[in-house]
Amino acid sequence: MKLRNYCLFALLLLGGACVQDTQKTTITFVCDVSTQVDSTARPKILGNEPPLDWNKPTEMKPASQGGAYEVTLTFDLPWDELEYKYQLGDQIELYNQPNRRADLTAGDTLLITDRYDQL
Repeated sequence: MKLRNYCLFALLLLGGACVQDTQKTTITFVCDVSTQVDSTARPKILGNEPPLDWNKPTEMKPASQGGAYEVTLTFDLPWDELEYKYQLGDQIELYNQPNRRADLTAGDTLLITDRYDQL
């Protein structure tokens, strides 16, 4: 009985050690599509962490500058890196190239400006 209680206590103790603090970061993504042939299509953004998703693109809205679109999202992550890409129509940018990366810092509000299909 003592061994079982000891094992349960150890399991609870180790399980609690795996919990990581999260950090909230708000990012405004701006994507310039003015150089694209079909620049009338609205770009969307995909990514590896909620609220982004690789299988469900997030719509972007027109920005104040012509040919650019934007979206502001808040992330609550236990680490400081986010991967993402943009999609225009059915085409996901940077085919066979690495994902874009954003370095996050706790409590930051970031503005990320990208040009579609260019790193």
